[in-house]
Amino acid sequence: MYYMADNKYKEYFIAFLDILGFKNIINGSSFDDVANIFKAIFDGDSKKQLLVNLEKYMSSEGLGEDKTAVSNHYKEAVEKAKIYIMSDSVIIATPSIYPESLAVVCDLCDVITIQLLDMKSPVLLRGAISKGEFYIGKGVPDKNDDGIKQNDENSNMLVFGKGLVDAYIAQEKYAVVPRVIVSKSVQDGNKVSLYPDVKLSKDEEDGYEYLSTLYRYLTKDIIEEANSVEEKDMSYYERLYQDTKAYKKMMKLINSELSGYNDLTIRKKYIWLENEIQRIRKEYLKSRGFSSLSDAYIHTS
Repeated sequence: MYYMADNKYKEYFIAFLDILGFKNIINGSSFDDVANIFKAIFDGDSKKQLLVNLEKYMSSEGLGEDKTAVSNHYKEAVEKAKIYIMSDSVIIATPSIYPESLAVVCDLCDVITIQLLDMKSPVLLRGAISKGEFYIGKGVPDKNDDGIKQNDENSNMLVFGKGLVDAYIAQEKYAVVPRVIVSKSVQDGNKVSLYPDVKLSKDEEDGYEYLSTLYRYLTKDIIEEANSVEEKDMSYYERLYQDTKAYKKMMKLINSELSGYNDLTIRKKYIWLENEIQRIRKEYLKSRGFSSLSDAYIHTS
């Protein structure tokens, strides 16, 4: 018989993230290559990164008049957040009691996604965030077969609950492509992040909103050359966009997957990704003042 230290459900925000193409990674990679995926998640210390970002942001006006309270709630939600890996799935959860709880889950999804995209060969995630009943903790047998009480060394981590099931179903059936979706009902007035550059994009085809992590990843290393070009036209900014290491890595991955024969469902994911990179390129150019882009196209091959 097992006992649980905290033997009841609590309401959580839960992200269920699926590592895309994990079977092929397993079949075609060494143990070290596979282990490096999980090291990227844990060695990057995602929770610590959130606190570092928070300290930087505290000096700005973005948190408003109650920034001390907001900061404290955010820190508490980060402290309570759990990250659990189960084969090719990453589960992120934090209790929903804090006003910033959803923001912490979204920010952890954002940080982990970028850590995996930053690997030598980018690793893609598909996910969804839910809100609901959840349990994550240890189950420890009361006694062994000889009647001797067990200790924590004999414990097993347990995760279950309707909230987890809802997040799994949403990522499997509705996220479909490499993105992390957040439904309107999950948002329900909650912040998706404390930071203005972590926001949601909307897919015009299916209407789902998803974290704009790929935009941040593709544009984070763009460095404008000060005073080197007197009149900076659109081609100048296009070159900056294409010259980043992140862009080149993503296009290499996409071209590799689309250059040969592949399962249709897999091809659709990479076609969506290629289109998303084009959409981000237009969004970036608009941010630089170029709004008429209907005839503009960036060659990807």
